[in-house]
Amino acid sequence: LKLGSYQYFPLYAAAQLNNENVLCLLDHRLEGNANVKELDVACRVACWCIQDEESDRPSMGQVVRMLEGVLNTEIPPVPSSFMDLIEGENSGTYSEED
Repeated sequence: LKLGSYQYFPLYAAAQLNNENVLCLLDHRLEGNANVKELDVACRVACWCIQDEESDRPSMGQVVRMLEGVLNTEIPPVPSSFMDLIEGENSGTYSEED
């Protein structure tokens, strides 16, 4: 059993994406073996998909085109609903079995 603190992962991921640090989001079991460009695109798409306003989210067709590289994928804004979390409400504890 391992105890520690955590952040709300979507908020953490959005912040890392905005800091151009997506490699830290890669599962450690992959030991850094990943296509960084594909990881960046996947993270951008994921962050677009969690936007607060439905009209700001891509359609499934757009998601497919983004992942295929056909449609340009800009860095999305951090969803406004995360602002409370940014102000310090994002820590807590968790339990995890190794």
